[in-house]
Amino acid sequence: MIKNFNDIPLSEKLDNQLFKNGLIKTMLAGISDQSLRSKFEVEINYIIDNKREIFKNDLIIGTFYENDDKIEDLILPSVKRAWSMIFINPPTLFTLNGRHNRIELLKLLWDIDEFIDYVLDILPRVKNCLDNFENLDRSSQTLELIVQNYINGLIEKCRNKSDEQIKIEIRDLKIKKTLK
Repeated sequence: MIKNFNDIPLSEKLDNQLFKNGLIKTMLAGISDQSLRSKFEVEINYIIDNKREIFKNDLIIGTFYENDDKIEDLILPSVKRAWSMIFINPPTLFTLNGRHNRIELLKLLWDIDEFIDYVLDILPRVKNCLDNFENLDRSSQTLELIVQNYINGLIEKCRNKSDEQIKIEIRDLKIKKTLK
């Protein structure tokens, strides 16, 4: 019996090179800056090549809400949304003149592994939280709230710090990422 393509788990679809290439192309769409495009392509390939097991995690399989999008199909778009909020459209508070160190700190705080761990940690706590909103794309909205909460957490780590504290954190994060 031939399976409906939508019924095939994402982890299996990723074994198909045509699907994988199409997915990457779709994820890169809308990123016009070539340097940023290359950086995001590295992130997506990292997830597909090194974090594929997340798509086999029971928390990701299935849906948040009945008759809604599959959670696994929304994870990579959520990664793109979070990444874009830092690298493409960072908060204007961080892009104002004299805020170069703060935006650098925000960018250095981004860690794809930490983001994925955060998503896996929060998913069971927010499942069905939008049950009463039947006219929303509830799964998409739930993941959007997860992303926004994560980004707000990173922003909070950058706020209310002196220039000296920011420089020290930047140095420490650069060392940590170099050793990783």
